[in-house]
Amino acid sequence: MTTRFQVSEILNDDETLSRKAVVKLGTSGQIKFETPSKVGVGSLVQMPIYEAYKSVTPDTIKKCLESEENNRYQFGEIKKRCKGRFNILTLEYDSKYDVPTDKMIAQLSDMQYDHTNAITTPSWYRLIAKEDGTDADLYLNLTGKYLDVASTRNNKPIIGNIPNCIPAGKLERVIKFYIDRDVTSFVVDYNSHTFLSSPWIRTFHRIIDSYDIEKECITYSINAFQGIIQKNQEKTEAKDFLEFSVGFDIMGEKHTRKYSQTNENGSVAIGRIFERNTYNYRKKKCSSVQEVQALKERSILEQNEELKVVRTAINEKSIKQLLMEKDLLEETRNEIFRTKNDTGCSLDGFI
Repeated sequence: MTTRFQVSEILNDDETLSRKAVVKLGTSGQIKFETPSKVGVGSLVQMPIYEAYKSVTPDTIKKCLESEENNRYQFGEIKKRCKGRFNILTLEYDSKYDVPTDKMIAQLSDMQYDHTNAITTPSWYRLIAKEDGTDADLYLNLTGKYLDVASTRNNKPIIGNIPNCIPAGKLERVIKFYIDRDVTSFVVDYNSHTFLSSPWIRTFHRIIDSYDIEKECITYSINAFQGIIQKNQEKTEAKDFLEFSVGFDIMGEKHTRKYSQTNENGSVAIGRIFERNTYNYRKKKCSSVQEVQALKERSILEQNEELKVVRTAINEKSIKQLLMEKDLLEETRNEIFRTKNDTGCSLDGFI
């Protein structure tokens, strides 16, 4: 039987999809955290969940299969990335055309397993997203093969990776596929988009809510759009942080480079710092990559602290008041509140 998360003390907000809960793993509750929660990356190893991400090419996988030296090197690289108390790793299969063999899929599973506390199915995004649509059959086929391998070692929870390129009309098939395979928690890969006003997220929640999995399911977002700060502006809404308002337990980080910003000379990315009093990111030009990373980690700490305020607001049923006090566009607030009303289902008891 697959190891699962245990979710309890669930409270839902009346105005949004926001919710708070206590999540633990195992009967001892040694791994325990409250949601909504932010992940740690970089040097932030003290966070309840530490997020690692690695892009792997077909050539890298093949070299691991052919050479034990290459295999040890890649395992060492992953070990260095997974340095938190509870590690979750996403492996991105980096190819648009090379469909992996069964042996390559097994190798991906082996690369992930040893140093992580939860198994996340790989991101097949580049491979399945085609100009004429998404190859959902290929996605399910590859994911099924990965689960066949991963399920043979069942002492870690499995989280199903669902990319936002899966059409809303095929989400029910995908979620049923996971639940039939005993997978009841999900990581949604935004691929640098936002779901604040999207019917996709309403469909996702409606389908999840139709299954009796609220006491073992967590939802996790990754690669969410952070908002672009225009050249003539100094700040933008922290759209990735606001994903708590559309029902995610865990807010992951952005690892894809899509929609990144650079200085005028194109050499160093523009840093941004999260402001708790506005829920905005403020622009800051940086002189080094290290400074950009330091700002990123500082923002994560600020967001994690603010999520304590969010949890209190959910408990006190005052999320709407909290959001009304922030420097958000009226359109953004309206979309957040409308998402709750447009789901077509009640989320009482939903994770």
